[in-house]
Amino acid sequence: MNLPQTDEDADAPRWLKVAWFWSGDSDVPHENLFLEVQRGQLTAITPKAPARFLDLQGAAIIPQLVNAHCHLEFSHLEAPLEPALPFADWIGRTVAARRAQPDPAQAIAAGLRESTAAGVGLLGEVMTHDNLEAYTQLEAPTLTLFREFLAFSEDQAAEQRGLLRRFLADRAPGARLGISPHAPYTVCPDDLRKCLDMAVEFQATVMLHLAETRAERELLAEGRGELVEMLRRLNLWEARRYPRGLRPLDYLRELARAPRALVAHGNYFDREEIETLARTGIAVAYCPRTHAFFQHSAHPFRAMLQQGVGVCLGTDGRGSNPDLNLWEEVRFLRRKYPDVPPVELLRMATVRGGAALGQDVVLREGQPARWTVLLPGVGQRAIISDWDALFSRQTDREFVMLKGLASRSG
Repeated sequence: MNLPQTDEDADAPRWLKVAWFWSGDSDVPHENLFLEVQRGQLTAITPKAPARFLDLQGAAIIPQLVNAHCHLEFSHLEAPLEPALPFADWIGRTVAARRAQPDPAQAIAAGLRESTAAGVGLLGEVMTHDNLEAYTQLEAPTLTLFREFLAFSEDQAAEQRGLLRRFLADRAPGARLGISPHAPYTVCPDDLRKCLDMAVEFQATVMLHLAETRAERELLAEGRGELVEMLRRLNLWEARRYPRGLRPLDYLRELARAPRALVAHGNYFDREEIETLARTGIAVAYCPRTHAFFQHSAHPFRAMLQQGVGVCLGTDGRGSNPDLNLWEEVRFLRRKYPDVPPVELLRMATVRGGAALGQDVVLREGQPARWTVLLPGVGQRAIISDWDALFSRQTDREFVMLKGLASRSG
């Protein structure tokens, strides 16, 4: 949608007509509403037509899409890294792809552009370096940058904690900073505790890959399996750092100390762990198409929703996903799980992801005028007749209503 410019006073209020509008705080969408925007704020929402307005011509508006879990450094990949299994071998391919990338900043920039074009307004990024300048773009989602921590020895862990402390102390403008202890096979329980201590000190959000594979559960419980064998081949396995008899539940109990926490993937949580997620308020970033790529068993997100867990959505990186289009995750779930209420899918893609990243993205008066626009495709009707008609639409990059919107008679 190309929004025309005007020479009118940029600070003057402007009215927009919206055919279909879902604010994020109710089960019911509304049709034919008028929105007033002034100085980048949403100042009025009403069914009463003003004297002058810009008709958005059949557009549907929802809160800005939130990609709660992503690895932008792999955005240069044209296709997922095949084969997906065994998982430990796939990890080796991702490490090789990372080392072979001559310009990670270029890949990150490409991922930011792709995310913006797909209507993503907030993004949770796992970063493996300290080059914050790589994330500086005029047009980019609001970022939470999770500095990755992983260590295979006490010396390496001490070094990584020093880097992490400096990263959190920088307080870079334009992005929220968080911690990403990588996963149970790269972060032992003692290192996780120290990461959580730092999260409490800096009031940082924490993201942890957890319950991602059955092999992870096998490593925690028995100290064996394909992940252990992978680390042994690389001479990185120190069994004494990983006591046996553990479960993802033990990591969740530690994670609950964080000011805010979310788990990436959560493919293999059991009932007690889901109850713990609900009780502690730890969110789960489910990555549907990545989940399908690895041929996992059915994801327990519906059981999580029933328990009140804050399930949100992510794309993961292009090493396991064909693109970074968060709306395609929603459309994928709509096709695969038609029994899930459609408004739940919208919540997972917007307001729940915002809450997981510490942002309120509900569209209400007084909030920033930032949203995702959904447009009908070629040959589609502008009028939305049902939920499936909404999900057949495509996102539009003009998710931020910039100053200079034209105002004309309706």
